[in-house]
Amino acid sequence: MTIHRRTLLAGMAAMGLAAATAQAAGYPQRPIELIVPYQAGGGADVMARAYAHAVARHLPQSVIVLNKAGAAGVVGWTDVIGAKPDGYKMALTTVEITFLQYLGLAKFNHESLVPIAKLNADPAVLVVRADAPYRTVEDFLAAARAADANTRIGNAGQGSMWNLAAAALADKGGASFNHIPFAGGAPAILALLGGHIDAVIASAPEVTPNVLAGKLRALGVMSEKRIKGFEQVPTLRERNIDLVLGTWRGLAVPRGTPPEAVDVLKAATAKAMQEPALRETMEKQYFTTDTYEDAAAFQASMARESAALRQIAGTIDMKK
Repeated sequence: MTIHRRTLLAGMAAMGLAAATAQAAGYPQRPIELIVPYQAGGGADVMARAYAHAVARHLPQSVIVLNKAGAAGVVGWTDVIGAKPDGYKMALTTVEITFLQYLGLAKFNHESLVPIAKLNADPAVLVVRADAPYRTVEDFLAAARAADANTRIGNAGQGSMWNLAAAALADKGGASFNHIPFAGGAPAILALLGGHIDAVIASAPEVTPNVLAGKLRALGVMSEKRIKGFEQVPTLRERNIDLVLGTWRGLAVPRGTPPEAVDVLKAATAKAMQEPALRETMEKQYFTTDTYEDAAAFQASMARESAALRQIAGTIDMKK
């Protein structure tokens, strides 16, 4: 009886594996959902929609972008992490997934999902309204140091990279900010344009259109060197503020997704990122086009970033 039972269980396991393999062999047989954990209009959303359009040329089914914003990405990522691992739900990931657990805002981390690829990465930029009295980052920090200052700086939600970047800037600059959370970078920028807040830290692609239109002024870039489109804007390091921070946009699927399905997504994504139309869109939007990483490189870079951001998160006051 014991041998028979073991044989039966082994046979059932083999049948399950065969079924999963057969399913993946015809994958995908229906549209794939791509969950963006932020509101429409921000850098993550723009990148996701550009990718979905490009990858359609390399998959027999479409990729449908759905926005599920909230809690600096936690709402959307929780949805994907808990989804059926059948390859029909992907997550658009950003750098927050590597450090939210250190802030006590999530019970998961980047290892809770299986990476497909990093699509691109961009540095953070500090912007104010064009009619603001601040001409330099030094002006901005000096005003924020005043005893009666109420310098309101918007972010993409408590615990977001832009919240972390603002807190790090306050720490390095000896200043204090009133952090105002929004459901993403796009609504924070709209609030800045409307005069409801004093500044925003966001990725270059998110602020570029309004900077070029003369509506916003960039005071500093959190990169190692000056970037395209912001050649006249100094890095914070040039201003003796040692901060190099930014975000990236990647793709991941739930753990347990059939390897065959993962391989299909990896191959299609690699091809999509070489599509001339996608690269042209990224260049027009001022996204970097040379920061793509395959799954292995992406996994390694997330591990390094998580360790570095854990140190930063542990040494600054996110409310300062």
